[in-house]
Amino acid sequence: WMTKPKGTESKWPGPAKATVLTNLAAADIVFASLHSADNIETSGGTYASALALNEKPKDPSDSGWKLGLADFAALRQQRGESGLPRLFIVVGCSTALKPEAAAKHGIDPNATIPGALGYSDGLPGRAYIGFDIPTTGVKGDSLVLWFLKMWTNDRPSGGYQTLGEVLKELGPILKNFTSSGAKRPNLDPGAANFLDNMVIVGDQELRFSDLMSGR
Repeated sequence: WMTKPKGTESKWPGPAKATVLTNLAAADIVFASLHSADNIETSGGTYASALALNEKPKDPSDSGWKLGLADFAALRQQRGESGLPRLFIVVGCSTALKPEAAAKHGIDPNATIPGALGYSDGLPGRAYIGFDIPTTGVKGDSLVLWFLKMWTNDRPSGGYQTLGEVLKELGPILKNFTSSGAKRPNLDPGAANFLDNMVIVGDQELRFSDLMSGR
């Protein structure tokens, strides 16, 4: 599912919370591009603890416009970790923290979006991908599309790559495209600038073939 693209306010309202939660529990791969909300300030920086589905309402008691930590934790408890996406990618501002940064600043992993959903450093078979800084929708979307293109490519010489391998190899490829000045389909010129802030929480060894085989 994909909600309101950034910069297109006329696209509100987005999908209902119940619809999103149902879809989230029914897919192996989820890619969401949307705004984040409920920022938490820490000594290690700011990170978001909610995803915005609609405009923030005037009534502060109305929480139907966003998905927060409690919603994710409840879904995890209801469905179990095996009933949640094998790969959940979010293009939104500061929805992920590098595990070492969270540990250094004493941040409870369960107080983050991936943590509330059960994604943790070293978790086998599942992963969350987000950004640890504010992102621009078009650039973030472009980066993720190229990431998925490489990750789902069955190379004749070596099969499918892991998430970690793609993240490592994508940088030089994008920077070469950018420096050459050649236009590439679906590649925003500034996409490479966000690559260092793309965070994988969970299984960096996950391959597309793992999902196809059920491993």
